[in-house]
Amino acid sequence: MVAILGWWGLPFGPMHTIAIFSNNLRGNDVTDDVYQNLTPEGVKHKKVVITSIATVFGPLDREMHKELFKCLRKFAQTKDTFVSDPVVGVHIDSQTQEIYIGLDNSDMPKYDALLKEVYKYFYKHTKFKCIAITDAAELSQKLKEQGTVIHCK
Repeated sequence: MVAILGWWGLPFGPMHTIAIFSNNLRGNDVTDDVYQNLTPEGVKHKKVVITSIATVFGPLDREMHKELFKCLRKFAQTKDTFVSDPVVGVHIDSQTQEIYIGLDNSDMPKYDALLKEVYKYFYKHTKFKCIAITDAAELSQKLKEQGTVIHCK
């Protein structure tokens, strides 16, 4: 659709258009999801029903990683240090880009101040969510496994 209608929103339209095309060409690898949900009955009927997802988070692109590193490092140096380094990842199962920042439970009270600092570096349309990385929830565990640690010290 973008190819037909053109690049809207100069100066960032072309950049986002190229990113969308490269993502569409590359696609998402769902091999682990298929293997995890493969059952003998599914093989018999030639169907795979996805009941659990193996890959939830993807890596940040280079520019976003660089800006988030600067932001988190500045926050740690000027405001308050982190108990443990934050873990970040792009949630791949959402319509809009959502960046998850995993923090230690004791760092969660810094959530509002951290988001205020993050939005000094990023536009408001980029959604950031903070979750407790030390939580036993599945999403927290997936972020620990698949996310990128940002070393702020």
